[in-house]
Amino acid sequence: MAPSDAATRRTGALPSCGFAVGASKKGELPLRVEKRAKGKKVTIVPNVTGDASRLARALQSMLGVGGSVRQVDGNAWAVEVQGEQVPRVTKALLDFDCLRGLSAPALKAARETIEPRRADVAVDRTAATKFLAQTQSGAKLSPEEERRKLLEQEAEFYRQYWDSAVRNDDFADVW
Repeated sequence: MAPSDAATRRTGALPSCGFAVGASKKGELPLRVEKRAKGKKVTIVPNVTGDASRLARALQSMLGVGGSVRQVDGNAWAVEVQGEQVPRVTKALLDFDCLRGLSAPALKAARETIEPRRADVAVDRTAATKFLAQTQSGAKLSPEEERRKLLEQEAEFYRQYWDSAVRNDDFADVW
């Protein structure tokens, strides 16, 4: 963990993405699923501080679903995402590094439960990388530099993805 990350976690300041999600009182992941009218399920992300609408927009675009933001009390917000999306939302929150106050066992369990399918990896990683690149860039880059940076990130991602695919797949049955 970088020193700035440790300072952010201690002081309670918001991370560079502009929002933070606090853990439950027991130090667990605060996600829950509610059943609404006509059997519709909604994944709820409570304890959001900072720009909750930014989190909602990011989750909506990454997951391809609808959602909304509700103010619970003073500074706390709750983000609602359509459908039962707990593993995908957990993965996104871990990618954004916006979870605060999780206990070590809860964090380990969250990382173990988000075993994604290969098709989800490409979509989620690319969307998360894009979102974080937009929110973390402090200085404005020229359009050429920005495009070069995005192409480098994309090339690195696909290189890692292809390396893992080649290691994990046995093509003996094809030939």
